[in-house]
Amino acid sequence: YVAVHVKQEGEWKLDSLREADAPQPTAGDQLQQLSWLLGQWTDQDEESTVETTCEFTKNGNFLTRSFRVSLQGEVGLEGTQVIGWDPVKETFRSWVFDSEGGFGEGIWSRQDDRWVVRTKQTLADGSRTSAINILQPQADGSYIWQSTGRDVDGHPQPNLGPVTIVRQ
Repeated sequence: YVAVHVKQEGEWKLDSLREADAPQPTAGDQLQQLSWLLGQWTDQDEESTVETTCEFTKNGNFLTRSFRVSLQGEVGLEGTQVIGWDPVKETFRSWVFDSEGGFGEGIWSRQDDRWVVRTKQTLADGSRTSAINILQPQADGSYIWQSTGRDVDGHPQPNLGPVTIVRQ
């Protein structure tokens, strides 16, 4: 609110009062929390390479992440992830689509210094998967990724990581 006071005969008196709704943060404002994901990233070992590129969409209201997984130099899987702000649930949501025909979604939450993404996916063969992916930014600009609580059609799968992902 805005209040205007005037001094009359040595005393301050309320002259006018205006109320206005506080401006609500836009989806782009909210996405600034994930701006550390912007750029090109690589995870590489002797057998595989995972390359990821993250950027804002033209209007700045979504992040897109494209990824490519190569095994022994051959591209095995590619895909796109879109991350956006859900104003109804007041959280980040993501959708992923891969080159084999799989798709999924995730719900993001911040827990202290890390991001936790609860995912559910449908693979190209109709199998259903779920996992909890954890991304923890590091002071050197890298981040640590790991995947826990993984299952395929209700059958537990081994955890993956932790793996350090390096900005290029």
